[in-house]
Order: sequence, then structure tokens, then C-alpha cells
Amino acid sequence: WLAWLYPLMRLGIQEDLKQRLKTERHGYACLAVVALDSTAPGETSLGREIIVGTVEIAQRQSWPWQATSARYVYISNLAVIQPWRRRGFAAQLLAACESLALTWRIEHLYLHVMEDNPGARQLYHRVGFEVFQSEEGMAVWLGLQPRRLLLQKRVSASSQGLQS
Repeated sequence: WLAWLYPLMRLGIQEDLKQRLKTERHGYACLAVVALDSTAPGETSLGREIIVGTVEIAQRQSWPWQATSARYVYISNLAVIQPWRRRGFAAQLLAACESLALTWRIEHLYLHVMEDNPGARQLYHRVGFEVFQSEEGMAVWLGLQPRRLLLQKRVSASSQGLQS
């Protein structure tokens, strides 16, 4: 049944992304890293540009019962295609998210990561994110899915070398 479900899920995700990218929303951005794809080592001038990574960033307002800051930035869907990983692109995307958050005058950034994703957790820790909250539910208790960790980072203009 997964063979039937996967194409439908993929189509749904594609349509959702199309809608998000078509709609101009204040406080939302989809950032991309573009690299030169050369056919042979050293052929930088003959290569073509390809998108090797993306991330979405959005302003959010917390609910009164949430422990997060009143206004914050939520980072989601960070991805770098496999052959281009471990070259610093994800860190560049996260740095761009920080800069954008500061232009929006928001200092608190949040994102989720799955507990069983050590590569992503290491990246986020290296760029300054810390565990803010561990989220569990019935699926975690039953062993059906790993725990989700909500990570937080506080940035300021002085830490970025920017002036207000």
C-alpha cells in the first residue's frame, strides 16, 4: 500500500510547495544555495548552476501557553542533496536564516530535529542551537517514532557583527 500512497504524498508536498512559493507572505522566505555543477574537476566555467540546498523560514507568534518567545522565527525543511553534503551549505543556509531574522528584528530561532538524526543534531549544535524542549507522544512511547527535539538559538545584531 505504500507504493500507492507515496506518489500521492509526493504530489501533495509538491503542490504545497508551489502554493507557498507563489504566495507573497510577509515574514516568510524560502532560501536556496546554488552551486556550480561542473562535469569534470576544474571545469568551473563550463558548469551549470543547480540548487543544492533549501530551507524555509517563517515568523511565528506563540500561543499564551507556549514557553517560546512571543515572536520568533521557525526554521523548517532544511535539506541539502546527498552529493553536496558536508561542504558547509547547511551552515550557510542557517546563517542566512539568522541574518533574515535580525532584519525582521526577531532574536529567537526555533527548529525541530528528530532525536535519531545525529548528523543534523551535530550541525545544529555546532552553529549554536540548544535543546529547548523534548516532545513525546503516544507514538514515541510505543516505539513507533523517535522523539522530536525543539531546538532554540538566540541571536543578536552584536553577535552577527551587524548594527541596528
